[in-house]
Amino acid sequence: MEDTTSRYYSVYLGWALVLVPLALALTWRKRANNGLRLPPGPWQLPVIGSLHHLVRQLPHRALRDLAMRHGPVMLLRLGSVPTMVLSSPDAAREVLKTQDLAFATRRLTATMGVLTCGGRDMIFAPYGDYWRQLRKIAVTEVLTAGRVRSFRAIREEEVATMLRAIQSAGPVVDLRALLSALVSDGTFRAVMGSRCDSKQRDLFLHELDRIVRLATGLNTADLWPSSWLAGRLSNALRRAEEIHASVFGIIKGIIH
Repeated sequence: MEDTTSRYYSVYLGWALVLVPLALALTWRKRANNGLRLPPGPWQLPVIGSLHHLVRQLPHRALRDLAMRHGPVMLLRLGSVPTMVLSSPDAAREVLKTQDLAFATRRLTATMGVLTCGGRDMIFAPYGDYWRQLRKIAVTEVLTAGRVRSFRAIREEEVATMLRAIQSAGPVVDLRALLSALVSDGTFRAVMGSRCDSKQRDLFLHELDRIVRLATGLNTADLWPSSWLAGRLSNALRRAEEIHASVFGIIKGIIH
C-alpha cells in the first residue's frame, strides 16, 4: 500500500514539475502579447525573454542570424523589455521616415534617466513642445550656416594644435586620444566660449567613455525596470549617478 501511494505521489510530483512551469510560461507569454499582432521573433523563456539567443556570440552577429530566420522586422524581449529589431533599409525607412512621429520618443532606461536628469536633454526628451524648443535653440545658436561659418577659426586652430601634437610626438601616436581632444576642445570653445584645461578635458572624455559603456551594455536595472530587486542587484544606477555628478561638475566649473 505504501509503495503504491509513493508511486502516485511520484507521478503527481513529476507532472507538477512539468505542467506548472509550462502554465507559467504560457501565462507570461499571453500577458506579454496582450492580444496584439506583434512581429515574429525567436522563442522566449520566462523572465529572461530572448536574452539567451544573444549570449553565445557577439550581439550583432546573433542579431544577423536571427534576422535571417525571422525576417527584417522581429520582436525580442530583453528581460521584460519588448524590443523591435529592424535589419533592412525598407524597414528602417518605414520607422525612421514614414512613421517618424510614431517612433519619435526614445525609450528612457533607468540609467539614462539618471544621466539625462529624467530625459531633459534633446536626445531623450519626449517629442513635444519642450523637445521642439530645445531643437530650436540648438539650430539657431549652433547649427545655422552662419554660426557654423563663425566657428571656422576655432576649427582651424584646433586642427593646427592637433597637427603640431602629432608632429612633436614619437613614432607611435594615439590618434583616438588626439581626435577626441580635437572634438572636445572645439565643441567647448564653440558652445561655451573657452577651452577647459587638459586635466578637466581628459576627465570629461573618460566620463563620456563610461557613459557609452553604460548606455550600450546590459544591466538588470534596465532589463527589468519594474523590479525593485533588479535595481538593487545592479550597480549601474550608482555608476550613473557618479558620472552625472562628475560631468555636471566639470560643465559648471567652465561656466562659472
